Amino acid sequence: MRPTPWLVSAASVMGGRHARSVTDCQDSFATHQDADTLVLACADGGSRARLARTASSLAVTLTVNRAADEARRMPPDARDGRDQACVAEVAEHWARHLDRVTRDVVRGFRGAAAAMASSLPDRHGYGLAEWGTTLTLVVVRRPWLGAVAIGDGFVVTRCGAEQFDLLLPPDEAPAHRPGPAQGPGPAPRTGRPHRTAPGTGQRWASRFDEPGRTVFVTSRGAEARARRVVARLPDLTGVVVASDGLREVGLVHERAQAVRPFARFFTPLFAHADQAAEDDTYLARLLAGERIAARTHDDKTLVVAVERA
Repeated sequence: MRPTPWLVSAASVMGGRHARSVTDCQDSFATHQDADTLVLACADGGSRARLARTASSLAVTLTVNRAADEARRMPPDARDGRDQACVAEVAEHWARHLDRVTRDVVRGFRGAAAAMASSLPDRHGYGLAEWGTTLTLVVVRRPWLGAVAIGDGFVVTRCGAEQFDLLLPPDEAPAHRPGPAQGPGPAPRTGRPHRTAPGTGQRWASRFDEPGRTVFVTSRGAEARARRVVARLPDLTGVVVASDGLREVGLVHERAQAVRPFARFFTPLFAHADQAAEDDTYLARLLAGERIAARTHDDKTLVVAVERA
């Protein structure tokens, strides 16, 4: 059996806030890879939603399965392209691919949530408004990468040995305090700028649809409010998908806006991932450590994929 081209490790750890309130970790992640495609997803259940953990688990499961199915139908020429016309055409193909996945996941999630909620005795107490969750997805088929996020998850890439880019920043609607300081870094290499997909005018909305609040899969117009980026990265060697709980320790902020990865966090993270064994527990120990716990009380999820040596 041919080995897969990526070494993937992931962990979700409960934050101090949930530990004190005796609440389960509400983050989830899921991954898939074969000889051609890598799919990574993480989700952060809304802290005020009763079914947050179930919602985040459902979101990543639906997303990884749908993205993997869609990737199998991509024609071979969607993997490459060197002249400008071909690059633009392939990028547009990827954009449509991500839009279809986003549309199908949002609709599938809402349908599954409604069906499960209707089967519970207390329909009012566990209705659709209790299924709030964010969602972040990455699909890689060399040399292309596509990412989409509903809510405040983020994506960081490594190209070559030490070129870190904040490929998909977190949603900046909620208020956050500034993260660690760092000197100026290289300009991001994000390929083509993202564009949003058209909305579908859903008839119901989450009770969290208020100005300044995180966008959820259950939010009004979630498809149209999704953030998406497509990039051609022939020297990609690593990618991280993270939940909002890590923005304070993993991202540099300027004027309360996340602007780039914090190199002192990602350099050792990727260095360890390059050498990690399949059953390595480093990520879980890192996220549960005192240094990170002192900076953030939210649940934390990291999904790290590195190119096999």
